[in-house]
Amino acid sequence: MPEVSPDKLVQGLFEGKVVSFPTDTIPALATLPQNASSIFALKKRSFQKPLILMCSSSENVWKYTQGNSEELRNWKNIAYRYWPGPLTLVLPASESIININTNNLIDSKTIGIRIPDCFVAQRILQKSRMFIDY
Repeated sequence: MPEVSPDKLVQGLFEGKVVSFPTDTIPALATLPQNASSIFALKKRSFQKPLILMCSSSENVWKYTQGNSEELRNWKNIAYRYWPGPLTLVLPASESIININTNNLIDSKTIGIRIPDCFVAQRILQKSRMFIDY
């Protein structure tokens, strides 16, 4: 596989492409949320298997979740302990998910969120804000 700069991968994301790059676990196959249907088509993936929202930091994710103050405090404690890292939290989704769920491909009741611990992935996430991954 040819090596491509993070800037070229971000450019590809903004052009609507699906890109691949390393994370702290397995390579990501990623695109911006509005292009999620491309991942489903490429992987021949069932719409019953939701995708994951990846972000560069936990400050970016809480608006996509809903819960009472105790639940939010517990989730944040887990996130601060394990993120960035290989943990995906599956949490109740808030109404804000509708703003990024332009193709209605993400289960609107829950959302899987992950913040990878990988320099390349973090750099791409910081430049592209967020994307979804299979």
